[in-house]
Amino acid sequence: MWIWLRENSDVISIILSLIGFGLIWHQARRARSAAEASQLATSRALGLMSHRLTIADLSSISSSMGEVQTALRGGRVETALLRTQDIREQLVRLRGRPGFNTRARLTEIQTIVVDLAKLQSGLERSLFEDTLVINVSKANDLIADQISQLGEWGEHVRFASRSVDE
Repeated sequence: MWIWLRENSDVISIILSLIGFGLIWHQARRARSAAEASQLATSRALGLMSHRLTIADLSSISSSMGEVQTALRGGRVETALLRTQDIREQLVRLRGRPGFNTRARLTEIQTIVVDLAKLQSGLERSLFEDTLVINVSKANDLIADQISQLGEWGEHVRFASRSVDE
């Protein structure tokens, strides 16, 4: 038997090498599949987290807009001015989020930002002139419309996040 092994050792080495190579190749494929599955799960988790953050931001913006309405009704110009500035910054940050980078959505965001800039300008003038130079009722109606629009956006994002879950 030892003689046979010595005479056929090259063939046996080749066969064992091929079996070893096959096992390594199989393990590499399994590792690649696991890495791809992990990458997909990470991508889904990041997408879901992005949707949830966007929903939270939209809710925060809506709440802040309600605070502006309350401040305007109470004649607290400084509070309304500060919240308006914060809201504009938050809206600008939405531009890069998924679902908000379409031309239509960017135009809607820009319209709200411009409306808020006009309100902000009127509030700043009111501070310097010691009298309210804006129509509170009209401003609150505009803000109410914007809050409704944010609610629609939130529903759109919620629907999109459900499709990411599935």
